[in-house]
Amino acid sequence: MMFTASGMHDSSGVWSASGSRSLADLLQSSASKDDDELAYVIDVAARRGLLALDSLEEFFRLVPRLAERPVVLDAAIDAVIQVRERAGESRSKLIADLQVSYPEHKEAIQVAAALSSVVVGSSRGGASGMGASRSLPEDLGPVTPDGLPRYSLREALGSGSQGQVYLAVDRLMSRDGAPSYVAVKFLRGHVILQADQRTAAEEAIKARRISHPSVARVIDRGVSLRGESYVVFEHVDGGNAEHHIRRHGPLTERDAARLVVAVARGIQAIHAAGLFHCDLKPSNVLLTRSGEPRITDFGLARWVSDRGVATPGDEQGNGAIGFAAPEQFEGTQPLTAACDVYALGGLVLYLATGAVPNGESPTEARRNVFTGSSGGPINSAAVGRLRDPVLRSICARALHRDPRERHSSAEAFANDIERWLRHEAIDWIPQPASQRIARWLRRERKAVIAAFVFLLIAAAGILWGGQQYIEGREQRILKE
Repeated sequence: MMFTASGMHDSSGVWSASGSRSLADLLQSSASKDDDELAYVIDVAARRGLLALDSLEEFFRLVPRLAERPVVLDAAIDAVIQVRERAGESRSKLIADLQVSYPEHKEAIQVAAALSSVVVGSSRGGASGMGASRSLPEDLGPVTPDGLPRYSLREALGSGSQGQVYLAVDRLMSRDGAPSYVAVKFLRGHVILQADQRTAAEEAIKARRISHPSVARVIDRGVSLRGESYVVFEHVDGGNAEHHIRRHGPLTERDAARLVVAVARGIQAIHAAGLFHCDLKPSNVLLTRSGEPRITDFGLARWVSDRGVATPGDEQGNGAIGFAAPEQFEGTQPLTAACDVYALGGLVLYLATGAVPNGESPTEARRNVFTGSSGGPINSAAVGRLRDPVLRSICARALHRDPRERHSSAEAFANDIERWLRHEAIDWIPQPASQRIARWLRRERKAVIAAFVFLLIAAAGILWGGQQYIEGREQRILKE
């Protein structure tokens, strides 16, 4: 069993530039990491084909108290499942074999099997009665030391294609007089152990891989007494970006750009964790009371394969048609990071103008996606509503129908927006001399004002000096 890390790098020093390392070396180098970080290391190594083992025995031997560390155990079981599947073993057979070999971990193996299911799905999912008959408040979750379930559902926050979301009190984290609120999302479907369902555990295992200020933090996951899969997120109390624009109207172009830069940095962190979000839209960008964004809803997120494309699945029909990249609906090419870049461009457009990038109605959006022009944005008229020509060019590139013509990454998109915010040149956007001068004047405004004030003072001094000279000369003439 070897761990090969050829060409892999990260800031933690886990990956080496060349050669191979044993699982023991990998775990030793990660000994200081917490459970989430260690699970991430194992997960990345397994997904990229860098682990070659077919037994849990070495994980149990090398990871202290593995049975008591469910996050790490999930990752270890998933790694074994992936390796054995790649070797051609039947999924149902290998899961059955693991359960026979480790009967005391039967449930954990079943859960991990659900987690490692191919991450596919459609936002066209049918409605479910889940949550419709709830009588609030309702208790949920594991029992805390005070004898009560951890979560108390208080009110419905909303319902979407992927499930119902409730506001809940987290009794474990609450203090006297200071309740701690969380958001509990019930996914459509039934029991977490059904490998063909999109489960709460599946969404949580994806979301927990990301640690970034602009990504909503996953707190917990589980199954209710009714057999409903749920995931618990931090509660973000400022509503979502869609509701904000509907209530208050569009933001200024600069405010919209600043907000989306933070979202783009979060999307880049998601990509770095080995996922594509694939469902970025205003309703999935929550806002704190101070206006900071939090990306949520990983229900359609897709694992990234070692070729840099989304894992295979039903490409057609994924995401919200108003903001999804054309390739998500056409199904003609693999999904890449460019699908999230497209949504970032659409997010700027929506926040600054209220326009939906693919069209103002489902009918218009479908017409634009499937019959629109082959070059440039599929909805050029909407992009034209942006007033600043440079911002317009940036968004037009991000919203290009051809993913190869978009920014190479969410980071590249964010960098261009930040350059625009700083009034700096963007090398791929040609500008006439008059615009370059105007941009320089805006960027160096303080220096220009200081220089102007200095010149005014100097001119006043010269005038005053000249006046004094003239008056002195006149006085001397009169005396003569």
